[in-house]
Amino acid sequence: MRPCIVADQQVEEALKKKRDDSAAEAEAFAELKAAYDAGAADLARTEELLQTLLTGLSSSNDDETAGGYMGALAEAKARLAAAGTEAEQAKVKIGHAEREIKDKEPRARKAEKEGEGLLKELAAKRAEVDQLRARVDAAGWDEDKERTLLERQAEHSQKIAQLSEKRDALKSRLAAIDFTYTDPYPNFDRSSVNGMVATLIDLDKENFASSTALEICAGGKLYNVVVRDEKVGSALLDKGKLRKRVTLIPLNKINAFRISAEKIANAQKVAPGKVNVALDLVGYDDEVSAAMAYVFGDVFICKDKEAAQAVTFNRAIGVRSVTLDGDVYDPSGTLSGGAAPSSSGLLVKVQELRAIEREMAEHKRLLDEVSSELKSAKKVIDQWRKDRREVDLKSHEVKLLEEQVSGSNATKVRMFDATRG
Repeated sequence: MRPCIVADQQVEEALKKKRDDSAAEAEAFAELKAAYDAGAADLARTEELLQTLLTGLSSSNDDETAGGYMGALAEAKARLAAAGTEAEQAKVKIGHAEREIKDKEPRARKAEKEGEGLLKELAAKRAEVDQLRARVDAAGWDEDKERTLLERQAEHSQKIAQLSEKRDALKSRLAAIDFTYTDPYPNFDRSSVNGMVATLIDLDKENFASSTALEICAGGKLYNVVVRDEKVGSALLDKGKLRKRVTLIPLNKINAFRISAEKIANAQKVAPGKVNVALDLVGYDDEVSAAMAYVFGDVFICKDKEAAQAVTFNRAIGVRSVTLDGDVYDPSGTLSGGAAPSSSGLLVKVQELRAIEREMAEHKRLLDEVSSELKSAKKVIDQWRKDRREVDLKSHEVKLLEEQVSGSNATKVRMFDATRG
């Protein structure tokens, strides 16, 4: 049995070897077959190319080679010819462009030169505008400031007109204290005529209750006219063309009587808090103090008749007194009273008139200040307005030049050069 097993193994090994050899030969055949097929295909393509080159016809039905290689070659030649034509046309256009550039170049240089002139002019105008604007700003003036001053000027003028109308209406009711005159000689100093006594008195509101007593105390002296000296008085009487008869009080000649301090002290003792010297109840300028003492310096104003009697008929005092109701007590023993005098309320109306005149004077002062400021600033204002007009004019010129520069040939040339670059 052992010899048979060995023989079978040998047969099987030989068979396996044959199989391996057969597989290797099959693989070699496949490689040779592939090489053969590739050579055959290459030969077919070569023959096809040769056939096409010779006849212009292809034996295959492939659309890509339907026209043949000669057709493709002809088409390529046609495209080459068209490209040559386009090249020639482009060359002609370039020639035309070069001739046009050569023809227009002098004009372009001229336009560019003109453009440089415009640019220089524009720069100069802009610098001029900047300089004018700086001068306008440095002037320290503006429309708001001028408008404010003009409004203030108009406001004060309007107020003065209103007060003047009011004053004139009040004066018409105070015709008795209207004192008018003509200058007696050229360059007459009107400040030497102080005016009527009634118009020279300042009366505080707290003393308005004493106004009737003060009017009775002064009597006709309220209508006396105070002047600097007798020379002024003489000139007025002679050549002042006075409309009515008046009594003058020359300040340098008047002798004023004043109640002694002793009598005032005694009066305060017998009627404490109820008696005042008439002169102490009125206000006035120091310049006319002598005239005021002449009018009010020798009378007491008393709160009631009891105080008046106690003061007037006291042997240590013996001074004329007037009550707030207007009753007059005289040391001689006489008494007067009754209806209020026709001038009653005169001093209160005069205070109203003086208040109006003071208010007018204040508005005139403020008006003079505003007018003076406007007058002193007139040169600055005129120059400021002139510069403002110049700024507007020059700014318009700059705008026109900018439009001219932007639309000029030089600008177009510069833009063309920028595009070419």
